[in-house]
Amino acid sequence: MGHYTTNTTNIDFPLRHALLAAAENFTVLIKNSVTYPKFNIHRRNILRHINSSYLKRCEFNRITDPDCPIFRLKQIASEAGEEFQNMAAKGGVLGIIIDWSCDLDWWAGKCYPKYSFRRLDNKHPDNNVAPGYNFRFAKYYKSPDGEETRTLIKAYGIRFDIIVFGTAGKFGIVPTIVNLGAALSFLSLVHIVSDWFMLTCVRKRELYRKHKVTYLSEDGDTDPCCPPAVSPPHRREAAQSQKNTRSASERQASKQQRKDAVLLNVPVIRQLYHWDCGLACSRMVLKYLHPVSDEEFQRACWDLKLTESVWTIDLAYLMCHLGIKHCFYTQTLGVDKGFRNQSFYKKHFDTEEDRVNELFLKADSKGVTVEKCSVTVQEIQSHLEQGHVAIVLVNAVVLTCELCSPPVKYCCFLPVGQKCFCRKPEYQGHFVVVCGFNRTTGCVFYNNPAYSDLHGVCCTSISNFEEARRSYGTDEDILFVFKES
Repeated sequence: MGHYTTNTTNIDFPLRHALLAAAENFTVLIKNSVTYPKFNIHRRNILRHINSSYLKRCEFNRITDPDCPIFRLKQIASEAGEEFQNMAAKGGVLGIIIDWSCDLDWWAGKCYPKYSFRRLDNKHPDNNVAPGYNFRFAKYYKSPDGEETRTLIKAYGIRFDIIVFGTAGKFGIVPTIVNLGAALSFLSLVHIVSDWFMLTCVRKRELYRKHKVTYLSEDGDTDPCCPPAVSPPHRREAAQSQKNTRSASERQASKQQRKDAVLLNVPVIRQLYHWDCGLACSRMVLKYLHPVSDEEFQRACWDLKLTESVWTIDLAYLMCHLGIKHCFYTQTLGVDKGFRNQSFYKKHFDTEEDRVNELFLKADSKGVTVEKCSVTVQEIQSHLEQGHVAIVLVNAVVLTCELCSPPVKYCCFLPVGQKCFCRKPEYQGHFVVVCGFNRTTGCVFYNNPAYSDLHGVCCTSISNFEEARRSYGTDEDILFVFKES
C-alpha cells in the first residue's frame, strides 16, 4: 500500500469552454446489423444501394440523406436538442437509437433502420449535484529522492451509447385463422359459422344434417335403465326390437300399472353451508331408503375426503362406500374443459380437474356404477314409480319453485330473510332430490336443501325442470338411488 504526501496543491476550476472545441466537426461511421432467425432475414445499416464513393461524400441528414451511416458529432447533439460546446465543457451522455421495425411482407418489403437521438443523463436544474458526465483518473510519479506523488485529473467529456432494438412481422395464414376464430368465439358467432360450414362446405354434409339433432323417444314404456342416446334410426330399431320381445298383454298391463302421480315421503334437510347441498341431498336419500347414523355418515365423508368442492361423482362414491345400490348417468366421463371459464367452476377447477378425472377412471374398479347417457323425463318418472329416488344437478339460476312464496331463485343460498347483493350469474350448480311428479298437471316435485318453506316439498313445471337440469354446466348429471342394497 503506497504512501502519498499531502503537501500537494489541489487545483479545481470549472471549464468555461471545451478544450477540444473542434471535435464537434468529427464524424463517426456506425456499422450495425440485425438478424431475424424465424424469418431467415439478415440486414445491415449500410444498405444495398450504398457504395464506396457514396460513403466518401455522404453525411447523415434526416431530410436529404436519412440512410447515410456517417454522423457528425455536432449534428448528433443538435438532433438531441443540445449544444455540443456546452456538453463538451460539462460532460454528458448521448444515445444513438437505431430502430429496426420491419414489415417483411412482399407488398411492403421495407426493412430500413431509423435513427433518433436523445440525451440520456439527467440535467434537471433542481438536481445539479455532479451534473454531466465526468470521471477521475490519476497519474503516478516518483521524485528523484524516491518520494511517490500523483496527479489526479478530473475529465469531462461526451459518451455516446448506441442502442439497437426492433421487431419484425410477416403475414401468416395460421395465426390469422386462429385470431379470426378467437374473435368469432368472443362474439358468440362461432357455432353459427361452424354450422354453416358443416352444412354447406363439407362433403358429408347430409350425414351431419341428419345427425345434428338427436330425437329422444317419448314412449312411456321405455326401460328405466337409461338406454344410450343414439340417432333416431337406431333408436327406432332398438325400440322395435324391444317391443317385439314383449307380448301385447304385457304392454297393456304396464300401461295400466303406470301411475299418474307419485310423491315419495323424502324428508327435507337444510344444507349448513353454501357448498354442502350435495351432502344434504345424500342425507335425505339415506334417511328415506337406508337409515344411516350421523356418525357413520360423517365417517364416510371423512374417509372419502369430501371437501368444499363436491361433484356428482363424489356422491356416487359416497353411496358405494355405504353399500347403496346406485347408477350415475352423465354426458361426460370426466371434467369438461369448457367449464374452466365459468365463474362457478373457476375457483376450484385447476385443483379439482385431475382428482375428478381420476375418480372416473377408477370408478369401475371401485364398484361405482357410471354410464354415459342422457336420461329422459319418462325414465325418471318410471324410476320414481318403483319407490326409488334421484339426486339431480341443476342450474339454480333457472330452477323456480311454484309453491315457494315468493318464488325463489338461488345464487348464494343465504338464509331466508337476508337480502342478497349478488350479481346474477349465468350458472349456479346445485343438487336437489327428485321425489315425485304429476302427469296430469305436468309438474315435478323435489326437495331443495337450500330452501324449505312450510309446505316442505318444492314444485316446478317439467319444462322448467328440464331447462334447469340440461343447462350448460350440469352435464345432465343424475344419480339414481335404489331401495335394494
